[in-house]
Amino acid sequence: MTAAYDELSETIKSRIDNLVAVHSYDHLNELLRRKNPHRPPLSNTLRQEHPPVRRPLVAQHPVTGKKSLYLPICHIEYIENMAASDGKILLEELQAHAVQKRFTYFQNWRPGDLVVWDNRCTLHAPTLFDDQLHTRLMYRLTMTGPQIAAV
Repeated sequence: MTAAYDELSETIKSRIDNLVAVHSYDHLNELLRRKNPHRPPLSNTLRQEHPPVRRPLVAQHPVTGKKSLYLPICHIEYIENMAASDGKILLEELQAHAVQKRFTYFQNWRPGDLVVWDNRCTLHAPTLFDDQLHTRLMYRLTMTGPQIAAV
């Protein structure tokens, strides 16, 4: 997401550099419910455990200092101080820019492969996987340290 940010025009960078997005677990759950109507609504307990949080749309990496787009779109409910329709259009435009092939890495898995990434400046998504034909062993390692700060 750093390279995607770097290649934005200076006009767009100045427009988005100080924007704040509100991330909501409830919003994510509602998107998932549209795909699966049998998915239950978020419980009040989960709403309380995962309240909305404000995050910068452009994050500065705490170690490298580089700026990157912070676009987990399925979590972003809205952009503060922006009409909902304008915010949605902006997010869609930024997403379309960020997922261009030139900014995308696709892993062609082979036995023994190991992939590590920094979640603070990466947008990732799963690929289709046939669990009837293949076995996949995955470990998640979470490091402590600086993360994208809530604002």
